[in-house]
Amino acid sequence: MNRTPLLTLVGILQATATTTAVAQTAAETALFRGHNTHVVDRGTRPAVVLVHGLGADVSKWHANIDVLAQTHRVLALDLLGFGQSDKPNVDYRIQVYVDQIRELLDSRGIEQATLVGNSMGGLVSLQFAAQHPERVKSLVLVAPAFVFGLPNGLNADQLAGGANPQTLAAMKAYLNRIYHEPVIDDETIASELMRKRAIGDGRTIERIARSLASETDVFSDSSLRKIVAKTLVVHGTSDGVVPVDQSRHLVGLLPNATLIELEETGHWPQIEAADEFNTLLLRWEDE
Repeated sequence: MNRTPLLTLVGILQATATTTAVAQTAAETALFRGHNTHVVDRGTRPAVVLVHGLGADVSKWHANIDVLAQTHRVLALDLLGFGQSDKPNVDYRIQVYVDQIRELLDSRGIEQATLVGNSMGGLVSLQFAAQHPERVKSLVLVAPAFVFGLPNGLNADQLAGGANPQTLAAMKAYLNRIYHEPVIDDETIASELMRKRAIGDGRTIERIARSLASETDVFSDSSLRKIVAKTLVVHGTSDGVVPVDQSRHLVGLLPNATLIELEETGHWPQIEAADEFNTLLLRWEDE
């Protein structure tokens, strides 16, 4: 198995700002509800849309975009309120992002796409498939989160605090929930903390957390059984954010789903096991 070693992983984290800046040269702005949103659009059809998770952004797909764009049109977007997209004072909820993806596809003349959603992006992708099944070629859910709402014992404030670390200790704990390989380098942790503060997505995270706590836009078992899209679920067995058992339960409900579990991999398989993830995704697209 080709896996990102710890030394390389630290380098990836340290270079995030540079990676994002490079991506910006091949990116553009898409207007959504009067707000500017950041989109990376590369390659040609068929289309693949990459949807990041809570508190994340386009940079979490940096190890995947160029590989996928060799054979596909890749659209990686910063959801409204995250990354380089505008952060207006609005009512953030999952439905906002379903609408953002629909408007993006409409504006680019794309009738159908594969949606690849990591963490909260998995919930967004599932909701899109439920509401617009004719627009979905297939789904790839990567450590999908919040499909059934917040985990037992977790409230909105705890979720918001965990997804928006504001101290060195909190950032270290956050990164070590995300990755299988422990992140212990103080310089790396400090760099990630500075970047997180600079992005300024705390209000967005808080409002989405409240929305999820109220079970707005989440699924029941019966509603999931109605989603017929061909679905690949990829989950790391060392995920410290979303237990792999949740994906096992999810696959048992979706009528046309396959689960692949990656050993020694955490919550961001697209980074930590990038080569294997890219191979899986391209093979899935070819089936």
